[in-house]
Amino acid sequence: MNFLLATPKQLNIKGMKRLIIAILILGLCTTASSQGSGKEKVNVWGNTNSSLKQGGRVAYQDGIVYYANPRDSFKLYRINIDGTLKRRISHDIPEQINVIGQHIYYLNRNYDSGKQGLYRISITGRDRLFYDLDASYLRVHNSGMAYFLLDGKFYQINTNNITKPKELVFVEKDYITGAYITTDYVFYTKWWENLSANTQHGGMHIYGRVSGKKDNLLSDNRVITEFIVSDNWRWVFYRQMGGYYDNNSKQYVTALILVSNNNRNPKKMPTPLPEYDNNIAFIDRWLYFRSAIPQDNTLYRMSFDGKNVEVVSQLPGEVYEAGDYLIFYDGKYLVRTLKDGRLAEKLN
Repeated sequence: MNFLLATPKQLNIKGMKRLIIAILILGLCTTASSQGSGKEKVNVWGNTNSSLKQGGRVAYQDGIVYYANPRDSFKLYRINIDGTLKRRISHDIPEQINVIGQHIYYLNRNYDSGKQGLYRISITGRDRLFYDLDASYLRVHNSGMAYFLLDGKFYQINTNNITKPKELVFVEKDYITGAYITTDYVFYTKWWENLSANTQHGGMHIYGRVSGKKDNLLSDNRVITEFIVSDNWRWVFYRQMGGYYDNNSKQYVTALILVSNNNRNPKKMPTPLPEYDNNIAFIDRWLYFRSAIPQDNTLYRMSFDGKNVEVVSQLPGEVYEAGDYLIFYDGKYLVRTLKDGRLAEKLN
């Protein structure tokens, strides 16, 4: 159209068409911008302590499961929680998997793919980085700080600054045999009776990350065969072998300990757990556990007050938390269920 010769009516029609097109384009751009700016759900901690206790072969973030794939020599994979879009990320064999934003942190156990130790890799498999250290426990915070247990000491390292050496989180003159970190505390055990010759874990100790103070929850003369802490509540579960428990000489003792804000006067909660419990995990406000009776795969869960005990599943394997689901990992398959055990579905 020649605008110099166009009539007012023709100009109005042309202008309206342009206005409509402009509005449509603006709407599409706004929608795309809105979708593109949708915030990714980034973990505060790269994995739960209960998952790391079992080896940390499964981690979860924002609808995606990251795992050591038992169907491919336990190499590092990812898969959507609905079972779609499975892909290999690396030939590394990971333990203690942590996922924070765009990065995965783990301990590599594959000699063929590189040195054993701490690695970071992008969630797409790029930018693989090796930190020259190894550990028996690893938990990463979204600040970039990685916390780990190495040679009886509890360390931290800034993963965003590889030139900065590792640092002690706190000074402990005795050998630390096991540890877990939460937002507020570090819980740890030593050798029983503080003697490495005993080769058993003893006592329960706590370091307040805010106060900078250490306290004893249990004496070192108690043999602690297993313990785990909850991530969101100040609960500690421990299992003890032998006596030294409130004048009780039973061979095995289980208890829940509630740690108060000032670390003083921890509250012990008696539990109805059988003495053969096994594979303990804190998930939400439940304590999950199995019977250690051979060929009995029954998974139970119990409320923190011990009043409610439920049967969850007969599926075998380690139990990992993945958002609103559980992941059962038996060294062959990954099976997803609801947290009460319903709607089981194989993922891989």
